[in-house]
Amino acid sequence: DSPAPANKFTSNPFDTPGKMSSNGTPCDTTHELSLPSNTSSLLTNEIAVKKQESSLQWGGRENGSQSLKSQIQMMKLSMPRSFKSSPPKSAPVDLANLAVSTICLAPRLGAGIDQGRQPFERMKTSLMLNMHQECQGSESCDPPQGNTKKGKFHVAKLDHLLRNAVASHESCFAQKSQQTSIYARETATQLEAQNAIKSLTKNELGKRNLTCCKFLAGSYREIINDEKSKPTKDGLALMTVASSHYALGKYESALSIFQRAGIELKKKISSKPEYVIHCAKLFNNMGVCYFEMNNFEKAMLTFQR
Repeated sequence: DSPAPANKFTSNPFDTPGKMSSNGTPCDTTHELSLPSNTSSLLTNEIAVKKQESSLQWGGRENGSQSLKSQIQMMKLSMPRSFKSSPPKSAPVDLANLAVSTICLAPRLGAGIDQGRQPFERMKTSLMLNMHQECQGSESCDPPQGNTKKGKFHVAKLDHLLRNAVASHESCFAQKSQQTSIYARETATQLEAQNAIKSLTKNELGKRNLTCCKFLAGSYREIINDEKSKPTKDGLALMTVASSHYALGKYESALSIFQRAGIELKKKISSKPEYVIHCAKLFNNMGVCYFEMNNFEKAMLTFQR
């Protein structure tokens, strides 16, 4: 006969070797676990070694958090950077960084302008979507300080208000769109009241900021008239002018200005790699203009560039 199978519950694995459990079940914890005399010292030594390794790796318990912070900082520095990086705080404010100039337009979804939304409405929607994307994850900037009679102060103040309004969680999409227009109109009024416009028109950046301010305020015709009287060679400013033509439903004029902007943008790609992204948005906007003109074949080719 085969031997009887051993009862696997005859001994308690938590008991000391050779000692039987009182009730023969493996869950009996009535007996204390007695370890060999040298086991305690071995565990103590192992814990000490691990603590020593941890202190070497993280800088000890006291300054471990600081060491970890420095390691994370080194990881951030070693990561590849994207084309567009946040400008330093001391850099002059450029409203184009909020995608005011580099809007990526979205074509209409209706069968026509009469049945769908007006072009300026699509323009404002596209603008807010791009501004949301640019402000995503950005920290709230401090209010500007300086001479209130200078145009760059009012531009910096407008940039501060726009970023906080777009990043706010207390207002909806439509309210943010209205608030940005209000801020821009107030800034334009203050610039005129304090004769600060002249200080902005002394350089290319100031002229572009003034154009962006008027664009946010919805002064599309004024932007077009300004460009006709004093043509600009700033590619980003020309994109804003072209977007103004689009907002008024003048798609052929918008195409012409977009082409001029593309020539100027191409000149700066070698020194400013982020202009590659601007050119991609430019082709998208040209494709949207062809789409609005029902030239779908040309639109498809332009979208694919």
